[in-house]
Amino acid sequence: MNRRDILAITGATVAASVSSSLLACAQKGGDKDKVPAAGSDKGSTTGSAAPVDPHAGHHAGDRHGALTMAVAHCQLAGDACLAHCLDLLGGGDTSIVGCAKAVRDMLAVCGMISALAASNSPHLKAAAALCAAACRDCKAECDKHAAKHAECKACADACDKVIAEASKLA
Repeated sequence: MNRRDILAITGATVAASVSSSLLACAQKGGDKDKVPAAGSDKGSTTGSAAPVDPHAGHHAGDRHGALTMAVAHCQLAGDACLAHCLDLLGGGDTSIVGCAKAVRDMLAVCGMISALAASNSPHLKAAAALCAAACRDCKAECDKHAAKHAECKACADACDKVIAEASKLA
């Protein structure tokens, strides 16, 4: 197994993981799919005030949904960009080194943001500032290659969305 095989397997694993999260988030649409809040008799067959679901109203994961979705998209675009950079580096193109390093840093920080947003961590605000900085650096490097490489353009565009969402926490 060579380095390219390992990268392909790792990329596919990450993509599958993030894709399943994105699919789950995308399927959470509209009020018709929401569970009635605890204490409401909406949906109750007896008309009593007993909750239908003891976990109704527990939507902690929705607090930072836009940030989480932007970060997940950025991670997918970043994985594709990094794989492309590594292919180019393997072929001897060293002009892409800065891009690869910036994407690697961005991916590390975006992974942290995903975990902190999911748990509504009190550290999310500080981490969001770091994430925005890493995404600005990544975007600056990707913009240098965006006209020539679609992967770099997609990564830069995804970083823009994360910067916008992360700045809302400031």
